[in-house]
Amino acid sequence: MKKLILSGVLFCFSTAVFSQSNPIQDSLKKKKKEAVFVLMHGWANYSGIGGESESYDGSVLGLYVGASTNLLKLNREMGVDIGLGFSQQGGGYKGYSYTPGGEGGTEKASVRLNYLVAPVTATYETKSGFFGEAGLRPGLLLSAKDKHNGESTDIKSEYKGFDMSAVLGVGYQFKNNLGVELHYFPGIVNINKTGTLKDRNRTVSLGAYYRL
Repeated sequence: MKKLILSGVLFCFSTAVFSQSNPIQDSLKKKKKEAVFVLMHGWANYSGIGGESESYDGSVLGLYVGASTNLLKLNREMGVDIGLGFSQQGGGYKGYSYTPGGEGGTEKASVRLNYLVAPVTATYETKSGFFGEAGLRPGLLLSAKDKHNGESTDIKSEYKGFDMSAVLGVGYQFKNNLGVELHYFPGIVNINKTGTLKDRNRTVSLGAYYRL
């Protein structure tokens, strides 16, 4: 009888223990949940092209839309993120215009470059919500247009299909999963496919993201 009662007590105790959440498993699940995230980005791009070509002297406005996630989480503060997005870039230049019966002059024109980009960055985020990141952003050229005198000309053959920029960024994460961020993307490779002159993209982006 005593053995039967003891067996019953042990059974009830073991059932109660295993029915409770395991602290170690809960901790691992929590860390895993904290480590995995997706950010949806929307930025305004302020871009230009600089280098050896003297004609580039202005900037253009564009958009960036994309998403990113953590590739590697080292600890609460540090990690490596990877992203994918569409970036409108380019630069302004002076075009020549002529009015019959008048004098020749210059008018504003621009080169519009659209890229599919995949940034890889090392990030550091403080407990207060501020963060910084640095890395590289490779890009594939999707299209290149010359906007001049109200016309659009395809000039993709004049630019390299691959671009590479450095990434420097800062931002702030609010408690409601929204965040703001500022980035600078200085080009580190020549984008010209033809000619001997070397030029590079440069872009400043300001925008927001939502953390899923």
